[in-house]
Formats: sequence, C-alpha cells, structure tokens
Amino acid sequence: MVKLPEEIKYEKAINLFKKKKYKKCLKILQDLEENTNIDLDINAYTLIKNCFKNTSKNNSNKFVIYLRKLTDKYINDNKKKKYLLTELAGIDKNNINVQFILGQSYLEHKVYDEAIKQFDKVLFLYKKFPNSLLHKGTADKCETLMLLACCHMDKSKYRLRWRQDDLKLSRKLLLESYSIKKTDSCYCNIVLNYFKNNQLEKALEFAKQNKPEKQNKQTIITMHSHYSMIYFRMKLFDIAEIHMKKCMELVENNNRIEFLYGSLLLAKKNFKEGFKWYESRLLHYKSAYTVLNGINLDFWNGESCRNLIVCTEQGAGDIIQFSRFFYNVLEKFPDITIYYYMTNNFAKKIKFLDHKHDKIKLINDFNDIELDKSKDKKISCLSLPHKLNLDSIKPYNGVRYIKENNEHITFWKNKLSKLKKKIKVGLCWVGNYREISVEKKINLHKFKFLSNLNIDIISLQKGLGEEELENIDFKIHKFDIDNEEMYKDTIAIMRNIDLLICIDTSIAHIAGIMGIKTWLLIGGISEWRWSTDVGENYWYDSIKIIRSKKVDCWDGLLQEVNDKLIEEFQL
Repeated sequence: MVKLPEEIKYEKAINLFKKKKYKKCLKILQDLEENTNIDLDINAYTLIKNCFKNTSKNNSNKFVIYLRKLTDKYINDNKKKKYLLTELAGIDKNNINVQFILGQSYLEHKVYDEAIKQFDKVLFLYKKFPNSLLHKGTADKCETLMLLACCHMDKSKYRLRWRQDDLKLSRKLLLESYSIKKTDSCYCNIVLNYFKNNQLEKALEFAKQNKPEKQNKQTIITMHSHYSMIYFRMKLFDIAEIHMKKCMELVENNNRIEFLYGSLLLAKKNFKEGFKWYESRLLHYKSAYTVLNGINLDFWNGESCRNLIVCTEQGAGDIIQFSRFFYNVLEKFPDITIYYYMTNNFAKKIKFLDHKHDKIKLINDFNDIELDKSKDKKISCLSLPHKLNLDSIKPYNGVRYIKENNEHITFWKNKLSKLKKKIKVGLCWVGNYREISVEKKINLHKFKFLSNLNIDIISLQKGLGEEELENIDFKIHKFDIDNEEMYKDTIAIMRNIDLLICIDTSIAHIAGIMGIKTWLLIGGISEWRWSTDVGENYWYDSIKIIRSKKVDCWDGLLQEVNDKLIEEFQL
C-alpha cells in the first residue's frame, strides 16, 4: 500500500524525536496539524508535548496556548477534548499564567466547575506568591475575579435550587474586581448580574452611577443591549425599543437583538412587524432547528403547495397555542395537506391534540410520506403568523382541537362529586421556571388563603412543584393523575371544575382552547404573548389575566384572587 505524504512526514517526525532533534520534530508535527487534513491521534499530541518540554524549560505557556487552540478545534470530539484539557491541568501547577489560560479554556467550553477550580487556584497563587515574576503575563487578578464571577453567573442557569446563591457570589466577586480596576467588561457584567437576578432598578442605578467616561464601541453595544432587556422586562417598551434600535444600528445582522426586537414588537401588539423580526430566532438558535433545516425542502412563503411540513418548536404550550394557525392556512389553501411533525419525545407526550380535520396529520417520522421538492414545503410552527401575513390576533373560537374522552370525563365527574364544598377550583402553581426571564412559580404555601373559603382545591400540578404538597398545612385534594397519558386526567378534571387558577404554563393553553373558565396568574416579568393585558387578552375568551404589579411579589395579586373569588362566587 502506497503511503500518503502526511504519513511519511509523521514517520519522519517520530524518527527525529528518537534522535533527540526536538525542534525539527515539533516543526513537522505542527505543520501537519495546521496545514493538512490528517487527523493526528493522541500519541502524536504526547509527542508534541515532549518536544515542547525538551526544547525549552520555559515553554509551558506556549504549549498551553497550543493546546487551547487544539481544544477549540476539537470542541465536538469529546475524547480528544478530554485528553487535551487533562494535559492542560497537569502542567506547571505553580505557573499563574498557565492555570489562568486553563481556566479560560474550561469557561469557554462551559465546564464551569473545573473553570471555578482553576480561577480559585489562580487567586490562591496570587496570595501564596505575591511578588512572583510569574504574575506578569496573561493572568490578571482583576480579570481572574471577573471570570470567576462569570463562571458562577453562567452556572446559575443550570442550578435552580442554588441560583440566588450563585448570582450573589458572582456579584460579590464582580464588585471586588471593579474596586481594583474599573474595567468596561466588569461594569457590563455587574449590570447583567443585577438583571439576571431581576433586580432591575438596581441594575439601572449601578449603570447610571458608574457609567465610564469613555466607552469603546463594544461596551456601548453591550450596554444598549442590557438597557433594552431591562426596560423590556420592566414593560417600558418604548424606551426598550430605542436601545434595541441603537444596537441594530451599531451591529448589523445581529440575530439575537433582531429576535428580541421581534419579541418586543409582539409585546406591543405590532404583530405584522413583530413576527417578521421574530424569524431571526431561526438563526440565533440555529442548533435548535436541526430537524427543520435537515428536511430537503424549501421554506414555505405563504404560497399554495401540495404538502406543508410544519415542525414543532419550543414547549408544549407553544405547540398547543400555535396549532390554531393551521386552520388559517387551510382557509386560504384548502388543498394543502399539513403534516405536523413532532420528535418522538414530543409525540409520546402530546397525544391530546385532535384537529378533527382530514388535512391535518400528526407525524413523528417521514417514512410514509413521499416528499417532492417541487411540490412540498416546510416551515416552523411559530413562523406561520408571519407567512400568513397576519396583522392581528383575535380570541380563538374555532375547532376545539383538544382530545376529550367522554367516559373519562364521566369517571372524574363521579369521583369529584364526592367533594361537598360550594365550588371546585383546579390549581396549578408552577410552570417551567428554569429560565428566570419569566416568573412562572408561586410557592404553594401562599395559597393557604383558599382554604378559608368554601371551595375544594384540586391540585393539577404534575412533576416540578408537586413535592410542595408534602409541606403545607392546609387541605388540597391530590390525585394520582396523568400516568397513562400526558394531561389525560387533567383535561377530564377541567371539564368538571368551576374554575382553573394557574400560572403561565401549557395547561392554560389547553384550557383556553377548551373554553374552560380560567384565571391566569401573570408575574411582574412575563412573556411577550401576554403583553400588558389585564383581564381580557387577545388569545382566549375564557381566560382572564390577573397580573402582579411588582417583580417577585405575588401578595397583591393573591389578595385580588381572594377578593374576586368572594365576589364572583358569593363565598
């Protein structure tokens, strides 16, 4: 078998290493890595490491930088990435610059726990060797504190129980860093920290009181972005829009800002322009749309076609809410067949959709469909309003496309008839609150006031939040529900209650489509779809919004719920 030129060079490098000609060996290996398509194995990197080690006593930094470059290159190759990071960890343990670079590498690759260890080590070395020459170079105490703070801040997204602690520690480190050296990056991160913790007034106060006299372009862009998000969250939409437009002027084709701008316009009920800009989510969150982008069809632009493949996106609530627009498509193009594609994960859960139309079919694979690129198109579910060119949304009163089982409804009617109080109220107090950009959780103990009224409280909480039922001192009826099928029992129970009280979650959208009387509890920070509405909303006639006037404060809202119950049901 004829050897490739790269293989011949690799063998030559090995022979040079054996002859202790390390510089020549290193030159060949680096050339192979950088200028050819050859995929070096781990043994080759061990060889490179030994070349660095033998060419100079002070080559640790150079080797670390080289390894960081390779780690970036092999970000998706877990085996090589693990090897490279492990190699980095063991090099020159008392060299602050080496440990700092390693911390940066872990942070860039979102390995937060390891990054925290590294930056803690750097701070320890500063204390241990206060006058060491090793302090000079890449590492900087101020930046180390800031990056350590960023680790804790980013890590907080994945640690619900300790989120507040992570953000508090992050803020302490940031302020310490800022006291040493007032850098623009630290200034921006402190504002971001307050924002992430929903301390919006404090974020604005710090930003205005500590604004640097001179800011570089990136700082100006970052702060316009921060201001836009803060004012958006505070429902000061016009001010938020000014800052978003500034960002868009300074940075063209910024998909993140364009997507947020779309969300802002939708919150302002400018649906036509809002849904147009909202399309930027497809580029900003590109990795979330791999299935959609992998379908070998052109995107639908509102024209007639044979088959339209619609892909689900985001959560169960979005799937339920935006399915209504299928009927708009069929009203305009009666001959189109809509194939609503769900991943196997969603298809197993969402069996409660029943569109009652032979032109709407739910699928979880494409095996039974012969797709023709000249006749068929594709689209993501939340893109339908834009492609339909809608400029308004009205409360839904069309096909009730939630599957209801009459026998199951009767079963729950008989079961709930044993409850003897005046009215029956379903309660759901926790939604998906993993992102703190929306308030979707009220601690269950805050609903104790309901037990003082002549009502039977029925828990509709399943999964996250259900554990709170074990730690309350008032009566809530808890049933073992939805084990056979997602929302099967919930749907039947909702047909047998007088009122549903719930947080912003998918159950609200099911209730809206079914026409169930619902009081939707919206926090001070809410999604664009609920705008600033109180009472009536443009999605569902049967849902009334009760809104908190303050962030992270439900007391006033819950008092309003109490008063409305007494008044409306004469309790």
